[in-house]
Amino acid sequence: MRLTVGDLESSGPETIPLAPLSNILATFDHQPGAVISLLERTQEAYGYLPPEVLTEISRCTRIPLHQLYAQFKLHRGGRPRSPRGRLTQLN
Repeated sequence: MRLTVGDLESSGPETIPLAPLSNILATFDHQPGAVISLLERTQEAYGYLPPEVLTEISRCTRIPLHQLYAQFKLHRGGRPRSPRGRLTQLN
C-alpha cells in the first residue's frame, strides 16, 4: 500500500510544508516497529513535530494520534516542542 499525504486545511497564518513528510512516509510504508524511526526522521526534517504533521502521520499510518504521541514521549522521555519552546498541543 502506497502512502500519500492528503491536503490539510491551514489552521493558522502559517502553513506547514508537507513535502518532507511525504518523502519520509514513502520510505516507511508500514514497516513493523518503525514508528519511532518515522517520528524521529520527521522531527529531524521539521526541527520539531508540528501538530498538523502528527495528525497527517496518524491519518496515513492509521495509528491513533494518542498512540503516536505516547510512543514518542516514552521513547524520547519528553514532549514534542515547537521551535519557540512551546509545547505542541494535540487536540
